[in-house]
Amino acid sequence: MAASKDFLAFLIQSKVKRKLLKLFIFNKNKKFHVRELSRIINEPLSAVQREIKKLHDMQLLIKTPENRVINYHVNSEIGFYEDLKSLVLKLNTNLVDCFKILIKSDQVKDAWIIGEAVSNQNDLTVPIRLIVIGPIAKDVLQKYVEAIQTTFGRNIQAELVEVEDDLDSKLLKGKKIVLK
Repeated sequence: MAASKDFLAFLIQSKVKRKLLKLFIFNKNKKFHVRELSRIINEPLSAVQREIKKLHDMQLLIKTPENRVINYHVNSEIGFYEDLKSLVLKLNTNLVDCFKILIKSDQVKDAWIIGEAVSNQNDLTVPIRLIVIGPIAKDVLQKYVEAIQTTFGRNIQAELVEVEDDLDSKLLKGKKIVLK
């Protein structure tokens, strides 16, 4: 399977359009004017104007005149918005980013991703083996894992270990991604 970023490039061939989609999807409630967009994504104004027009014609963007400036924001009411958001999110988020909130918890001492997902991070079919050490409640960890699975469409096999001494040393041999 091709890397996920290459897959998005295959689906959406315009680099400027990909950058704009990411920006609008990750900033759903923010309005931007064309010159601001050009600065943010570091692309020529003419290319940004061309792609904004196409996205507006598709009804993916809403045009809002304010004073003497025209602002654009994403149309989250369009039928395929959630699917597009999910696709862009899945293809632009690495494994470590998926677990940022979890690893910031005081209840998590250490966390690792082990197994095949370490070598195949972009393969969405490979399950993620997550090892968490700390006094975090099992139901809290389970809710977090379910939210990640729903958002990113990844199968996560989480194992909670309260004390590092209880961890089977064989689990951590080989490649791993240290989260915390």
